[in-house]
Amino acid sequence: MLIFFSKMSFWWMIPLVKKGYERPLEEKDVPLLGVADQAGTQCSLFLENLNAGQSSLIWAIVSCYKREILVSGFFAFLKVLTLSAGPLLLKEFINVSSSGKKSFRHEGVLIALGLLLSKCLESLSQRQWYFRMRRVGIQVRSLLPAAIYRKQQKLACFANIK
Repeated sequence: MLIFFSKMSFWWMIPLVKKGYERPLEEKDVPLLGVADQAGTQCSLFLENLNAGQSSLIWAIVSCYKREILVSGFFAFLKVLTLSAGPLLLKEFINVSSSGKKSFRHEGVLIALGLLLSKCLESLSQRQWYFRMRRVGIQVRSLLPAAIYRKQQKLACFANIK
């Protein structure tokens, strides 16, 4: 549970930020790129999907990242829901506090806690959505030059044969 919350709230970045606060970061301070994020891994995955009969480059890219796109879509949807819930909860809170009529004893407190939870979820989901989509964007930007380079190598090899 703690690891999940750390990933959702980006607490895993705190040690790196602390090092950067204490002194300028050096190359050895920055963690290595994960295997899944390396251009070679992404390029191989892309070429497998492209060679598997995808009709276009776009669909090959989408099929490579469909899981990540769906997860990001979930966070975008959650952000929109929580963004929409904020004004509704605020309106209810104003109605309860101005009229004094309550359905139950701690209705105002419960609405205020709901508003707080809604805004926290909105912030977390927005950050996850941005992070995940930028990560996919960087992965695609790294795989395309690698795929083009591999294609150029094959073409250069065939040109030398003739």
